[in-house]
Amino acid sequence: MFWTLGLAHLIADYPLQTNRLVLAKRHWPGLTVHVAIHFAMMLLLAGRDGLLVWPQLLALAAVHFAIDSFKNFNSARWPRLVVFPYVLDQLLHLLSIALVAVWIQAVHGIQRDQDWLIYAAAYLLATHVWFITERILAHDDECYRKEIEAHYLPRMVVRALALTLFLLAGRLIWTAATATPLLFIAGPLRLPYRQSHFRRRMLLQDLLGPLLLAILVLLTANL
Repeated sequence: MFWTLGLAHLIADYPLQTNRLVLAKRHWPGLTVHVAIHFAMMLLLAGRDGLLVWPQLLALAAVHFAIDSFKNFNSARWPRLVVFPYVLDQLLHLLSIALVAVWIQAVHGIQRDQDWLIYAAAYLLATHVWFITERILAHDDECYRKEIEAHYLPRMVVRALALTLFLLAGRLIWTAATATPLLFIAGPLRLPYRQSHFRRRMLLQDLLGPLLLAILVLLTANL
């Protein structure tokens, strides 16, 4: 259930978490709505198993509420800290998801996730999740953050294409034979790598991230 719960978390914490909700969840009512979205998404992706594992999912939602409350408390005390609270928050969520997945396996014997959930999580991680994460990690680097925001769409497409090529090739090493068609296909998107001062940094992240995700998916899924 790890990938099922992980995908539910990614969807609820990124595409479904609007800027308005980010501000609203600093207070109890908004945070309650945010956690309710997480719980609903877990139930939806769990499908029929949701009727069986809902107590564990409810417990995970409660833990999510506690983690985000802890983050709100720290953000109020140290408002200038942005990167560390974000990283710690996501690591705690990841740990809680892993523990609940083990709990579900121990109680109900549910082990494997459907392969499409694994692939969906990988593509979401490579595109929108990484865009948000990179922007937060560059919080103190205003110039680079502006570059991220200016070129977010073509770079998302590049990462999705790179992940696809890695998965199709099934290889662990990026080669010129796969890099060339990637850049040729994505060329009309006006890629930012040539004109940006951060082209090496951007290109390295947009290739290395999908490579690591492809390795993880190929080791996990059976498609």
